Amino acid sequence: MSAETVRVLASSQQLREVEVLATEQGFVAKVRAGMTDRLLRADRGGARTFARIDTAAKYLRSLGVGRISVDLSNLPVLAQRALFETRGGPRRRQG
Repeated sequence: MSAETVRVLASSQQLREVEVLATEQGFVAKVRAGMTDRLLRADRGGARTFARIDTAAKYLRSLGVGRISVDLSNLPVLAQRALFETRGGPRRRQG
């Protein structure tokens, strides 16, 4: 699904769900409109892939998407470790 289609569907409140999925290549957005699920497409073809989840969220917000869900179940093990560790060991909460 193209970004322009997502923008039109979002503005007319016809999106049922937008889910950001973790993949080996990065994060992709699965868009559900009606009974159809499609991946957000890159301008040059193929799925639009984001290196970071916050980049995906900001881009979807710029298209008018107000709510997303996130599925991290396929997040590669190494990437999971990177989320919670730094060179100095586990991240510690401050405050």
